[in-house]
Amino acid sequence: MKSLTKSTLSVAIVAAMAATSAQAEQFMDDSSLNIHFRNYYMNKDVKSGTAKSDKDKSWVQAIRADFKSGYFANIIGVDLSSHYALKLTESSGTSTANNLLQKGGRNKGHSYGKNFGAVKINLLDNGVAKYGRMVMDTPLLNENDSRSLPSTTEGFYADYSMEGFTVYGAVAKAGNKRDQSGYEDYAIFVRRDSNGDNVIDNSDELVSDKKEDVKTVGISYEVDGLNLGLAYGKQNDFASALYADAGYTFKVDQMTSFNFGAQYGKIEAIGLNKRNQIIKSIGEKDNISWHGLTAGMNHSNLSASLSMTDVSDPKGGFADAGTPWRGGEDSTGFNGYNAVQISDFNHANETSYKVKVGYDFSDMIEGLSASALFVDGEIDNSGSDSDVDTSEYNVRLDYAVPQMDGLTVTLRHAKYEYDAKTNANDKTQKDSRILITYDLAVF
Repeated sequence: MKSLTKSTLSVAIVAAMAATSAQAEQFMDDSSLNIHFRNYYMNKDVKSGTAKSDKDKSWVQAIRADFKSGYFANIIGVDLSSHYALKLTESSGTSTANNLLQKGGRNKGHSYGKNFGAVKINLLDNGVAKYGRMVMDTPLLNENDSRSLPSTTEGFYADYSMEGFTVYGAVAKAGNKRDQSGYEDYAIFVRRDSNGDNVIDNSDELVSDKKEDVKTVGISYEVDGLNLGLAYGKQNDFASALYADAGYTFKVDQMTSFNFGAQYGKIEAIGLNKRNQIIKSIGEKDNISWHGLTAGMNHSNLSASLSMTDVSDPKGGFADAGTPWRGGEDSTGFNGYNAVQISDFNHANETSYKVKVGYDFSDMIEGLSASALFVDGEIDNSGSDSDVDTSEYNVRLDYAVPQMDGLTVTLRHAKYEYDAKTNANDKTQKDSRILITYDLAVF
């Protein structure tokens, strides 16, 4: 009997080891390691009013390694990342405004890196739940990856997809800017006034003990060229945000297609922020809204589009329709159709129109494509002397080197003009960029 018991136990141990080995093998088979190299040169020239131009040049080499595991026992896995931006030349500006380097002594900037990761749970092969530090990508809480390294978020995220629908939710506890290594809690800055009441403090100089996570939920639907999305976010005692979009693409034939889209957003002050910062007696509103429309066409190698964005007039309650969240080193981007290289064209009471054309030259030069756009806007201040004309043009050239898969060279140039009625408030900004990127899939 003792011999039989030992034999049974041995079989069970061997079976368990085999199962564990199979699970570990599946874990690695579904894993991936991708390395992204980004050599980035940026030259900025900002001139405000009659002041001397502020020029800033920087050159960095960014390296990113992103490991995404499979799921052990089809249940649990990890995502791990290590990013580093190496300074190749000293920044020559006074403010390190280009955000390629981490701000340092004399504002010249220095090399920096960030390591982060998250534990993830498989949701019945239709979704995922994550907790940790990650690159977030939702309409009201997203990363900014327009410089050397992306911004990241610390918190919880989950999504689930079925029958064309995707639902998701996130709770952001802290944020990390694209040019920062550390994380800062999402929080509103509160102080006591002379009456002993809590009030919002806009100085951002006080260390607040009132941490307020940013919570957002959303749903999207995609079927047969139709895309619908709705998202809602909130930070207690400060702001709530709503975003909705719809798009439809249909093919005329194999070479021609048309697309149409519409979007709407609204930001509203709530709680302490609404009570303390919105002065309704002088006409200020506790919300700002915006909407956009777009139409485009693709024919063979040619693409063209027109779009419009219109931001409401809150009469001093909000300066723009950008991200409302406070603290967290927040880098959430504005989703308007006319948000381009330099400006988002989201000032309060600003209306803008964009025309964009692009062409794929691969039939003539393999891997070559180009695009150009122009945005014309106006900030309407009731016909007063403070009305402002705004505009920006962008040109872009991309070359995916055919001899080396994953290698791309990008040239970008933009010029933005803020033309106020008084010359002292004029602003002109030029922005030139050279990027050489290489993506390597290790496994």
